[in-house]
Amino acid sequence: IQAQQEPFVVYGELDSEINGSIQILSPEDRSMITAINSNTKKNAFSISGVISHPALTVIVYKDSLGNVFESGWFFIDKGEQYASLSIVDGIIEVSSDAKAFIEDENLLKIQSEQAANIEDENKNLFPDAYFKHQKDLVLLEYIYKYPQSYVALTELNTFIYRNGYSSFYEIAFSLFDEKLKNSRIGQSVEEKLSFENLLSIGLEFPDFILENVNGEESKVSDKFQRYTLVDFWFHSCGACINQFPQLKSINDEFDSRGFEIIGISVDRTDYQSKWIEAIEKHSLTWSHLIDVNGTQSKKYLVKEFPTNYLIDSNGKIIEKNISLEKLKEFLTENLSDE
Repeated sequence: IQAQQEPFVVYGELDSEINGSIQILSPEDRSMITAINSNTKKNAFSISGVISHPALTVIVYKDSLGNVFESGWFFIDKGEQYASLSIVDGIIEVSSDAKAFIEDENLLKIQSEQAANIEDENKNLFPDAYFKHQKDLVLLEYIYKYPQSYVALTELNTFIYRNGYSSFYEIAFSLFDEKLKNSRIGQSVEEKLSFENLLSIGLEFPDFILENVNGEESKVSDKFQRYTLVDFWFHSCGACINQFPQLKSINDEFDSRGFEIIGISVDRTDYQSKWIEAIEKHSLTWSHLIDVNGTQSKKYLVKEFPTNYLIDSNGKIIEKNISLEKLKEFLTENLSDE
């Protein structure tokens, strides 16, 4: 049973005069909604649309010079809310009085504070793993207290996407109100829990047989090195393209030491030529395969891009969606100069 859609309005101001367009991503259909600029204040705007529940969105500002600025993900609510936008180092920072926005900020604050305040020798030995574990525990406790929270459900959905399957997340999901479990995002979480374990850390990466740029069939495992980053993308994915310079730098530094990148495109049949053009345009020198129409990827719920998996020489997944900064640190520690 899906919740009824209701209007939302975001009134806001940018920290400078608006010379261009401001848009917000519609959580309902993933389209972009253009803001209406104020006639009285040159830095004011309003954006309206419909949502069925508190939801994550992003704001994009394109100025008259062609520069594009984006925010991180933030929550909007049904009804009216005010948002203040500031551009800092090319990124839009958002502050809002929306109830879901404030709830999310408070949850993140609790997670950070709890991880920082607990004294444990493991925190210093394994800071990333420790912080993740503490965030999981805080989220579980939060869901237990607030089983009707869409913010917590959205957070759980994000955790599963970033970290892969965990029985811990199954327990967390079971605590939610039945209405939330049956919502669209609840069904998404349930689907992830059913299939994400097929691509969980510690399991073998599936040995897809895909085509290379020459139309020849190739097994993914044929390219495995000591460490291999499998990167899912498509030719017009902005976030995918934005990571190419850093990926190229990492590849140049480590490809002779036992590191390989395998790019797997999910482009549609009619975009295969665009895929090859993108490889050439961006000078991507690593291995490339195409999963036409994302047929194999969809079976394993790879639906957000870019998505990456770090694989060891035995084909086992050791990290999912590792940041490129963390990837470089890992390779520096584990691949010595030869």
